[in-house]
Amino acid sequence: MSLDTETAEKAFGTPASLPTIKHKPWDGYQSRTPKRAPYSEAQVNATPFKLRAMNVVSDETGVADTAVKKYIRAEFTNKIFRDYDLVDMIRAVLGFSPEDLPDQPVSTSRRGKPRKFTLPYADVVNYCDATEKDSYAPFSRIVQSLMDQVFGKGHNAVGHQATPTPSAARRIYRTRNANLQRVNVRSMDAAMTPMKEQIVDGDYARLRPDMGFSAKQGRQGWEWLLACGEVKKQRFDAPDEESLTFTVQGLKQAAARKGVVGQKRKRASQEYAIGEGPLRHIRRKVRPRRSKTANQDGDESDNDEQNVVNDIASDSAEQNDNATISCLPMWLNDNEVQTAKYINELMSHGVRSYGIGYLLINTSMTLWYADRMGIVLSEPFDILDEPDKLLLVVAAIGAADYHTMGVSPFLYFPLAERTFARYDGAQLVFQPDVAYQVDDSVDEETKIKDQLVFNLAVNKKHRVYTEYGAFGRGTTVVPIKAAGKAEEMWGSDDLVVKIAWPTTSRKSEASFVVSIRSALRRHGKSQYLKYVVDMKCFVDQTMEELMLPRWLLNVTPSEERICRAMVLRRYEKLEAMNSVEEFRIIFIDVVRGHHWVFVTSAILHRDISVNNIMFYRVGSRTVGVLCDWDLAAVHDPREELKEDLADEEPPQFADVYQIASAPSQSPAPPAAALDPTNAGGEDIDGSSGGVLRTQPRYRTGTGPFMALDLLIPGRVPYHRYRHDLESFFFVLVYVCITFQPDEHTFTTLLEWEDQNIFTIGHNKTFSSTSTSIRPSSTARTHILCPC
Repeated sequence: MSLDTETAEKAFGTPASLPTIKHKPWDGYQSRTPKRAPYSEAQVNATPFKLRAMNVVSDETGVADTAVKKYIRAEFTNKIFRDYDLVDMIRAVLGFSPEDLPDQPVSTSRRGKPRKFTLPYADVVNYCDATEKDSYAPFSRIVQSLMDQVFGKGHNAVGHQATPTPSAARRIYRTRNANLQRVNVRSMDAAMTPMKEQIVDGDYARLRPDMGFSAKQGRQGWEWLLACGEVKKQRFDAPDEESLTFTVQGLKQAAARKGVVGQKRKRASQEYAIGEGPLRHIRRKVRPRRSKTANQDGDESDNDEQNVVNDIASDSAEQNDNATISCLPMWLNDNEVQTAKYINELMSHGVRSYGIGYLLINTSMTLWYADRMGIVLSEPFDILDEPDKLLLVVAAIGAADYHTMGVSPFLYFPLAERTFARYDGAQLVFQPDVAYQVDDSVDEETKIKDQLVFNLAVNKKHRVYTEYGAFGRGTTVVPIKAAGKAEEMWGSDDLVVKIAWPTTSRKSEASFVVSIRSALRRHGKSQYLKYVVDMKCFVDQTMEELMLPRWLLNVTPSEERICRAMVLRRYEKLEAMNSVEEFRIIFIDVVRGHHWVFVTSAILHRDISVNNIMFYRVGSRTVGVLCDWDLAAVHDPREELKEDLADEEPPQFADVYQIASAPSQSPAPPAAALDPTNAGGEDIDGSSGGVLRTQPRYRTGTGPFMALDLLIPGRVPYHRYRHDLESFFFVLVYVCITFQPDEHTFTTLLEWEDQNIFTIGHNKTFSSTSTSIRPSSTARTHILCPC
């Protein structure tokens, strides 16, 4: 059985593609709503171009919750692996096994008889009888009680030193034998914290997760949360007190019989795209919970409670002990979307390789693991029917250090710190034989045999920046200062480390930078090196080398990614410029540098934008620098020639849009221009003797600054030198209109930042050719702007 997109939307309320987000027009337009280019939105999905997540989820008021939910549904649905074995998942992600659990609680009875683990009955009753928001506190007390039973009150928390390798750093937790009893040691003080009505501080959306696992006291921030949780529940009867006492022997024996993680499992490549996947029929035990009904006064009535449904059950499944439940492997329901929002926000802050969360619906819990390639969900379990599994989850999280909870293995915090709450004293550490040195005097890369240490230099002015969105590159920039051997090599200049997760198929940014700088020296153009980003060293680490949980889980993503870190000279953002003259110098510098890079190495940047143009000062001299060569490519004149000789010309705006006095008068583009099958890939032009274009063509760049040729529906033209020059022109226009010198900020041109790239092209063409909007556009420019 297969599902088409229409059936899926009706059944799950899930859009098959990202819906359009309405924006208010920028001041230059006379209409009240932005005009859409006359084409089907399906054509946008026919090209590999991808907008930044922030352009998708934000409007003129900031990040919009409805837009975030739509983004989650569109971006997450084909990146989920469900129903992973809970014990195996905890082993791979948290480095904890049932064998690490003590056989009995740390404390014993007065008579020395063995004790059993127990869920605190009073807190269980309060949890069962509470409304959703009132259930957070009793659930946190249940978790705290289990931690006390495993680790003892006070938890014996200790700090830890930097370990010799990132893989060893993932397992700070140690269990030792003492008098035949297992003694468990925590690496830091952290607790499951109720977040009722508390907004967590962050750079993007204003969200209130239900639960957070944190070592920080007081007001919480996404940068310092170690895990997050979502709770959905209604009131139901509590179980008998006797059923809340348990042992862990059965869990240990079952785990021993099954073996360890590493056996062959279903891989993500076996999953299906939307509309193609079969229904999976999974047989699960679902605990019957008898909900309390409303009395005559309606005291039990609560809209939140009445709308809560068990998200793992289908509408037709009966709530009995042997219910057969049908579910799709990838679609997210409303409760899962809410959890995904928190995971997405968690991954959008700090320096993280992955994030951890959970979803608790009544008594059914699912553990979540998310990295830059997707999400893995554990099989659900009942926290009251299977309390030994809840104990395993709590103990594993309680024993974990910040590396195990997903913080980058390159980051280390002070030995004396038992909290994870600030960057004071934190360091970035590359172990020996991990980093590659970039030496401008020789055209080669050599591994550095020494350990490299950098002190984090984070303050109010220079903060950690993390790109919004759980999936994708996840670019993070951290200000640092060299120490020890690193300072001997590169001095005390201000530096940054840029950590990103590009696909393994893409050539690394570091290799482009090395090639560019080498070519400039080789051709006697060393004077232009100052206009190209200065890289000190770089690190490339695969999933296996990092011991990333996904590798241990053996779940292959649709796009495998690699962790790449680059240590660079720190530059100032373009908005920090102080005058028109300074902007003129910066702009000319980067255009000149871009030209000589192309002349000497035939490399095109392909992502010219205000974010990628930066500068630094040497005394009174300002120097512009072109940064972020992530999307660069080597120009191939043969490909360009094939397009020039082909009978079929790429579509032109004059053919697609006949710009008149108003955007609404633009006619529909011709069918050939909208052919989604002609968006890239191999293309044989029969009329020119079978000319074969072997390289797939992608639309690359940042929408507001992309050349108009690249924003036309239809076949993607070959990226040429003039396309980058046109991007420089749009940077100039954007700066003139949006830069506010007094605040050192850019405002926005919302019409140029639409989620639909062809709408951006339509609006940019109209604003560039229509004389009716030029006065209102230029009126927005500040008197000090370079217009």
